[in-house]
Amino acid sequence: MIGKTYPSALTNKSWQKAKGLLAKAAPESGLGAALAKCEKSFPGDYVARFNGLVALVKKYEDAKDEIRKSECKKDHATLKSEGKALAGELQAYRTDVVAAKKVAERTALAYKALKTIPASATKAASDVAAALTEEIGKIDDTRDTIKIADAGVQAVEGHRLRIATIRLKDIPPQPTTVKQVAKIMNHAYWGPIYLKKAKAMILMDLIGFLGAMSRLELNQDTYDTYVAPNAPKQINVGSVRKKFVATNASPNKDWSTAPWDALVNIQLNDFHQGITMLMTAEDLL
Repeated sequence: MIGKTYPSALTNKSWQKAKGLLAKAAPESGLGAALAKCEKSFPGDYVARFNGLVALVKKYEDAKDEIRKSECKKDHATLKSEGKALAGELQAYRTDVVAAKKVAERTALAYKALKTIPASATKAASDVAAALTEEIGKIDDTRDTIKIADAGVQAVEGHRLRIATIRLKDIPPQPTTVKQVAKIMNHAYWGPIYLKKAKAMILMDLIGFLGAMSRLELNQDTYDTYVAPNAPKQINVGSVRKKFVATNASPNKDWSTAPWDALVNIQLNDFHQGITMLMTAEDLL
């Protein structure tokens, strides 16, 4: 892995000192500028940030208790964005180091061909090229460890899935009253999950009917909206359809005598089965 600080041997200042006075009289090699560019692009806080990612991974791998969903979401986003950012910064640094290495190698060859340049300057350029090659190796080792971010993302998702699997065993039992449905739908945890599933399973009309029942709307409007043969929000009426049709056809239309309780029971069963039958741990994430 790269170090916490930029290698002192690869600074422009160090190079200027190592090549000596006689080499400074030679045509400009561009190596000093290339090294300065490397120093500028060096991700100085990489190690600390990387250690932060490692700590996040460990947090989820070692978690015994449930970590709040909002916290998981935040850490998940951090791992993805930080991993991507670090990879980008490291790649930019590698590009500059590779370019500087080529300049150092050309400089060593150029110095070697000039009789006026001492061997010590040629060696200094070769040493810089070797040090840059070593730095590239460290960068590549570090790039491999970027995978820790992906491991962290998987650790967060794995934690949520484990918690969801446990929660799946605690699905509310089938409601037997309209009030129990309301309690489920208003529950801080189960409410949003049931609502999302109800929308996916096209059960919102059923929930609308149960809402009408909770308000004791045993009337023509409820029949026309949910029960009638061509109702715009048709629900499963089952075997009680004939009795409702008969009530609607009667002269006085006494809706208080219609089999509302029986219809409610049908909806309570459809509500529970429709939402929970195919519910998986992924639905709870």
